[in-house]
Amino acid sequence: MANNDKLSGVQEQQGEECSTTGSAKLQTKGSNKIPLEYTNRKRVERMSADSSKSNEERKKENEQEFENICLQIQDCSISKGQLSQMLSSKRLCSASSSASSSASSHPEVEEFQKYLDTHGGHYGGWKVKDHLFYLKTRKKFPLNKTAETVNINFPDLSIEMVLAHDTWYNEYLRLRIANKRAVEEWKKMQKAAVVEEKPKPDPKPDPQSVPVKRDPKLKEKIEIWKAHTLANKLKRMHEHQEEKLRKKKEEEERKKLQEQRRALVNRYRQEKISEEVAMKTAEEVEKLQAKRESMQQAATLLKYFRYEDRRFTDRLKARRQQKERGREEPRVKSCVEARRDPSRLLQPTLGWLYHTRKCEDSDNPTSAPQLHIQHLRKLGKPTWRKGLTS
Repeated sequence: MANNDKLSGVQEQQGEECSTTGSAKLQTKGSNKIPLEYTNRKRVERMSADSSKSNEERKKENEQEFENICLQIQDCSISKGQLSQMLSSKRLCSASSSASSSASSHPEVEEFQKYLDTHGGHYGGWKVKDHLFYLKTRKKFPLNKTAETVNINFPDLSIEMVLAHDTWYNEYLRLRIANKRAVEEWKKMQKAAVVEEKPKPDPKPDPQSVPVKRDPKLKEKIEIWKAHTLANKLKRMHEHQEEKLRKKKEEEERKKLQEQRRALVNRYRQEKISEEVAMKTAEEVEKLQAKRESMQQAATLLKYFRYEDRRFTDRLKARRQQKERGREEPRVKSCVEARRDPSRLLQPTLGWLYHTRKCEDSDNPTSAPQLHIQHLRKLGKPTWRKGLTS
């Protein structure tokens, strides 16, 4: 009874649901059914009861209700199957209750819960934001630096408060680890207990060991069916082989046709390549021939140009030599002394006399001929002037 007093609210609610479902099943099964007035009345009373009742009072009410249901079951002479079903449901509810009680019976769990109740829950009486900031800073800095940082960001928390909170948190971690270890051990124990409580299935006879008696007609039908199935199977295998050979032949023909097409394409490519090579060779030969002709023509013209240049240079050289020879003749400066003939001053010149001469056939004088530059005598250098310098 002491362990049952420590059940949590969730596990109590599960126990109530199990007891309620067990009572409902007992009411629906069997020839002598339990009247629903009692159950409905109790359910209404429980729902209308004050929600501020303690856990002990609720547990006592559940136990009293279960005892009343058992008494009604005995009075109504319920069958063995119904009674076993009711007892199994009760066993499940009691197993959950015992699990919670056994879990609560561990000193680590009780100590951890008492520590939380005494120091203000999982945050040690601090605000959630302050505690989370403390945890974040605690990972980065040592204790003194953490206390200073928390005090700077939250001035309402002094350094002494942060140090006290750190001491509380270390103890909280130790108790939480112990609580977690105790819960895991309890779970393992519960799993082992559930495995032990499972009933072993009844051994069934091996169907292969039991001899089977068959009807001869059925055996004959089976033989006919086997023969028919074998014939169909052979037929399908033959058709499959024929289909396989046909596909193989088609594949070979396709490959052969593909090889022929590939050969034609390769031959066409070779011909195109040969034509391109021949065209390129012919173009190169033509270019080489034109280059040779241009080189020959250039050589011929070069010889002619050289011959003309030689003649031109020879002429220039001859002229230069002739000029040099003319410059080498001695030149003597002299003054010309001639006597003046005053009688010739008013006499006509020979040219004038030639133009004004009379014609031999007629005595009349002819007109002066028309003067033209081509008919005039060119002035030459007099002989006495040659060899003299001005």
